[in-house]
Amino acid sequence: MQYSLDVSVDVLLARYCMAPEYLYPTALTDCFDVYKYVLEHENITPDHVVFSGDSAGAEIAITNCMRLREESPELQPAVALCYSPVVDFTNVGADEDTPYCLLTDSFVDNCIPMYLRNVTDVDERRMVSPINNSLRDLPPVFLQWGTLERFYEQGLRFKAKADAEGVNNMEFDFLQNMVHDAVMFPVAISPSTDKAITNGCAFAAKHLAPVLRAKLSAFSAGPESEP
Repeated sequence: MQYSLDVSVDVLLARYCMAPEYLYPTALTDCFDVYKYVLEHENITPDHVVFSGDSAGAEIAITNCMRLREESPELQPAVALCYSPVVDFTNVGADEDTPYCLLTDSFVDNCIPMYLRNVTDVDERRMVSPINNSLRDLPPVFLQWGTLERFYEQGLRFKAKADAEGVNNMEFDFLQNMVHDAVMFPVAISPSTDKAITNGCAFAAKHLAPVLRAKLSAFSAGPESEP
């Protein structure tokens, strides 16, 4: 790979509280707090961090990038990798043309209202959806959907919004003939999974390589000699 580096990677999985026991915005806040804790207590800088999530976790990654943009832009991660995110919570009853999707009509259309049942204000409920927020001034974001999945049409609309806003640091990857959350399948069962994972990793490496190489060069040079 053009951007490959010989580096070690630590993975932190946020064990956030899930619906139906815990409703919006508990999961978002849990992940946000975990990230802030890691930065404060583990001597890690934001430019070494990659947010990554699939399905609901991908939406959490996007939304927390948006929250950081408003509250602490200097703490934005280096990259966000988002696989099959739901970006429009108002898009219910829209899988008539996706019969192969793993997410059935009844599952999605029951889960979303339940997850958001504490959000009663119309304007607030609208802004819960990432697609109804500005996509500018976010870190580089990789977004992937399968063309056979429930949220494929959402992905197309999200790309159209990014294009309309002049956003140039997002990469949209639409996998032909793949269903929701292609990265979760074993490669032995779905050879396309390897491509799905590799595409995201290549995007992360492209953006992390300059940062890591610069810091490696500075470390190798050692402290500047005093005059």
